[in-house]
Amino acid sequence: MLLTIVMIFSLQGETIVQMPFDLLRIARPLDLYFGITFMLSFATGKYLGADYAENASIAFTATGNNFELAFEPSASSG
Repeated sequence: MLLTIVMIFSLQGETIVQMPFDLLRIARPLDLYFGITFMLSFATGKYLGADYAENASIAFTATGNNFELAFEPSASSG
């Protein structure tokens, strides 16, 4: 997955520099998605009594589970 991201941005670097506001327009919903997912997962873990280490692990895992699904529409819209 990391290689795919590096390839997309290395091949489209000039386009990204020419249209920085389009990149921000795409990044804002992704930031909201990942932030909300992390907070909800963290709050749920805390409510269920997980300690901090378990809770952080749960929240990061839940956030990362749909990374590919969230990233692909933004990468393919360029």
